[in-house]
Amino acid sequence: MRLGWLPPVAGLALLLVANQAWWQVEAGQTLLFTGSDLTGGLAQALGLVAVAASLLLLAVRGAGRRVVAALQVLVFAGAAWCAVAAQAPTMTEILARQPVAASDAVATADTGLRWFYLAAAVLGAAASVLAMVRKPGRRGVRPAPTADAPLADSLTNWKAMDDGVDPTLDPPRPDHVKEQP
Repeated sequence: MRLGWLPPVAGLALLLVANQAWWQVEAGQTLLFTGSDLTGGLAQALGLVAVAASLLLLAVRGAGRRVVAALQVLVFAGAAWCAVAAQAPTMTEILARQPVAASDAVATADTGLRWFYLAAAVLGAAASVLAMVRKPGRRGVRPAPTADAPLADSLTNWKAMDDGVDPTLDPPRPDHVKEQP
C-alpha cells in the first residue's frame, strides 16, 4: 500500500486547521482563539514546513530521502506537541482582547479542532516513518536500459546523429526496393 500522499495531505490539514478556532470563550461576547493564536504561530509554521518537506521528499532519493523523512517526523511530532500544549486561553489572553468585568462569567469551550490537528500530526508522523524505513523507488517504472544496449551500438547511434540521421526512425530503404501498392 502506497502512503506517499499522506504526509502532504496531513501537512495541508495542519496548515488549514492551525487558522481555525481551537477554543471558544464566552465573556460578554464570543471570542475565538485559533491554533496560531495559542501557539504564537508555531502551529501554522509547522504545517508549512511539513508541506515543504513533503515536496522535498519527491525530489530526493537514497540517504537524503531518509534524512528528510526523519526531519519530517520531528516536524509532525512538534505539531502533535502543539496540539496537546494548546490549553484553554488564560484570563490574561482573554483580557487582552476583551475587557471583562469581575462579575461577568467566563466560559471556555474546546471546539475539537485541536484534536483533529493532533490526529493529522500523528498520521503524518506515521507515514513519514514509513517513508524513512521503506526503500525508495516507484513501482512500474523501469530504469533506463543500460546493459541492454551495448556501447558499440550507442556509439553507432551517436555517429548517426552527428551525420543528421535520426536513429529512432526505421532505417532508410535502399533505392532499388520499391513499395508495392
